[in-house]
Amino acid sequence: MRTRLLSLMWLSLVSHSAFAANSLAVLTPKTVLESSHQAEFYVCEEAPKVWCNDDWRYYRVSFFAQIQPELKPTQLQLLAPFSSHDYSQVQLNLRRDGFQLLRVAQGDNVFDVEQQIAGAENDAQLAEVDKALVLFLNRTLREDNVEQVWRNETWQARLLKQNDMIELHLSDQENK
Repeated sequence: MRTRLLSLMWLSLVSHSAFAANSLAVLTPKTVLESSHQAEFYVCEEAPKVWCNDDWRYYRVSFFAQIQPELKPTQLQLLAPFSSHDYSQVQLNLRRDGFQLLRVAQGDNVFDVEQQIAGAENDAQLAEVDKALVLFLNRTLREDNVEQVWRNETWQARLLKQNDMIELHLSDQENK
């Protein structure tokens, strides 16, 4: 019984740390740079030096990750094959990590969230902005080449849905 309990505790700790370790709410540019020199990352280009990881997890979504330690501001690029489920999960995870959606673009159609919120004068107008954003996002679900710009206290994020890929480009807010 004790062995089973210890096994379950260890499994819970390992699975929790595997998914929570790459929460962008707690991951700083410094920790990204430090982790790029660990065993999970390997040098994939020499000049300039680029570190890669073939299975970097943002919560439960697996990405191919690249980071250039010498580049300022720090930039982390994440790439994954497109699936509707993973694309939705990335958006939910960005919200979970305290990111705010600033802008959505699909072709010539742009929804500037900050501008729309700034123009709202009361709660009813804010509710209308929210409704318009949801409708705009729903229209882009089936479209290719959608760009979303997000920001939290540490990172600026560009989430791209391009053809058959999901790309998440993260830039350090502190060193801009």
